Amino acid sequence: MDELIIFDQYITDLIDDKPGLEDGIKKIKLYVTESFNDVNMQWLSDETVNTFYKEFEEWLNNLLVNEPLSQDIIALNFGLFELKDGIQLHISGSSKWDVKNTAWACNDDYFPEGRFARISVFKYIMKAYNHYNWAGIFLSLAIVIIFVSEYSLQNENKLICKGTEKLHLAAGFDDGDLYNI
Repeated sequence: MDELIIFDQYITDLIDDKPGLEDGIKKIKLYVTESFNDVNMQWLSDETVNTFYKEFEEWLNNLLVNEPLSQDIIALNFGLFELKDGIQLHISGSSKWDVKNTAWACNDDYFPEGRFARISVFKYIMKAYNHYNWAGIFLSLAIVIIFVSEYSLQNENKLICKGTEKLHLAAGFDDGDLYNI
């Protein structure tokens, strides 16, 4: 089976299962071990995962307080892109959303100055990426999906649009597929 199809299936399963932080990390480790058995995953311990998640949570909390969403934002995109020496996470928002057409993610209706996250997990993921790029791509996207899912579970009241509706959340690489979470 083609690596891209397997990758897509694992990401889709991760989203469908909606695991919390602990179960999500277990699923990520299992997939990486099954698919990329020579990629070192010792850095992904319970302690480091909690540290990485706290960095993400602090970034997003500060962002939502200091640069709040306007009432017309109905979707958030947690985008990833590759830098020369790493992987970068950013956030943007849109006043439009369509489950079948991901072009909404290109709308920059919410484009805060603090959109770039500083999360140390990507330094470790870059090592996996340099060893085997599919492992790094998977880890980047899977970690973001797990973090966004956990944040959504723990902070549901912060991710509301137009007063009562939940925001549509998505994640993906800017030059690749977008996954609705």
